[in-house]
Amino acid sequence: MVNKIFNELKKFKIVDWEVLYLGCKSFPIGTFSPNNISDFACRQLAVMELNDASFISVSELSFCTEINDEVIVTISELCDLNNIDLTLSKKKWVVFAIKELINHLPDDSLYGPLALNDFWNKWGEPNNSPNIIQGVSNTMTPNDRCQATCPFFHCYLPYFL
Repeated sequence: MVNKIFNELKKFKIVDWEVLYLGCKSFPIGTFSPNNISDFACRQLAVMELNDASFISVSELSFCTEINDEVIVTISELCDLNNIDLTLSKKKWVVFAIKELINHLPDDSLYGPLALNDFWNKWGEPNNSPNIIQGVSNTMTPNDRCQATCPFFHCYLPYFL
């Protein structure tokens, strides 16, 4: 699935070294193909000048046949050279991964939200985020939760009853 999402990112022309770096790291959506790295590096070499500081690193990556620690370090160095934002690149991956998930989401009213919950857990969302199903392993009653999230709830409740 990771390669399918990467192809979508390529189609929208939003791939950069940080997107590749995150693709090389262990994502919850599968294993990244080294061909993606070599193809991107070859495209970068085509537009790069010979005196560019990153020319040698990009040249080495154009022959990438496997993803190992050396490749990840090289891509990380290229990210540092280009001042690329990690959070923006992660958001790119998440947007296209959630799009793929929604296209294949179970229609069942129980398993659909559970699949979304699993997705956000795997992508590292904090347990108190609105994307995660609340109430798991906590001691708050629903009334306490309402008062904690909306302090004026108890003031307006009598008007609605």
